[in-house]
Amino acid sequence: PSAAARVTETRIDAHARLEVLANEAAGCTRCQLHQGRTKSVFARGTPDTDLVFVGEGPGYHEDQQGLPFVGKAGQLLDRMLGAIGLARDHPDPASAVYITNILPWRPPGNRTPTAEEVGVMLPFLRRHVGLVDPVLLIPMGNTRRLEVDASDFAQAVDRVATVSSERSRAVKLALDEDRLVLSVN
Repeated sequence: PSAAARVTETRIDAHARLEVLANEAAGCTRCQLHQGRTKSVFARGTPDTDLVFVGEGPGYHEDQQGLPFVGKAGQLLDRMLGAIGLARDHPDPASAVYITNILPWRPPGNRTPTAEEVGVMLPFLRRHVGLVDPVLLIPMGNTRRLEVDASDFAQAVDRVATVSSERSRAVKLALDEDRLVLSVN
């Protein structure tokens, strides 16, 4: 097969593996968070994009709808993305983004996840990031407080951290007193 056909086959395989991973994560019972969930929140957007955002975990609205970043923070993110010509469901991968979370379930009372909960879900996230294969990965929100930062995401996929480091960057995005702060590692 041609190079283009091999790339297409690889992306189709990655999409199928993402679906399997979403089902595995939804069925995970290794921590207590699964007991209180309404829906599992896996991801939203175009997995063929080069730009991936990773949040801490679902809030109330995300838990109800089964989609990441649909509450106030998600609406703000959509406006910021729109201002630069991007959208999570854009049909053109060059103008699309992909959004996921460290945790697929909302912690009770929207509390900060424990180190154990994050530790259980980090292997799923590493596989997730590896399947999407982004050029740019942007951890958002309280990921740093969870001792998960941009360098952890870069190390999640050996190819991103080493083989293709000239193409890939790990970045951190946070809101600091209503300012958007972006740092590249």
